[in-house]
Amino acid sequence: MKGMYEAVVRTTDGVFRAYRYGDQRVMIIDDDLPGIADQIVLSDLDGSFTSPESLVQILISWIYETHRGLEILDATLTLGND
Repeated sequence: MKGMYEAVVRTTDGVFRAYRYGDQRVMIIDDDLPGIADQIVLSDLDGSFTSPESLVQILISWIYETHRGLEILDATLTLGND
């Protein structure tokens, strides 16, 4: 996982993480659940979503769509060193 960006969003109901997997997939992890919570497949038309910075916005949008009513407390983007 070395060199992989990680988006972390803390909400009033838990912590969610997003990782880019390949060029067009984003894996979503819920710290309260085992395994992968969801997978987002980006279209070729989503050119702006290829930047690492977009990972946070993708995760926030996913949270708003799938966990309506949660309040976002903070969001960060880090580069993993594992």
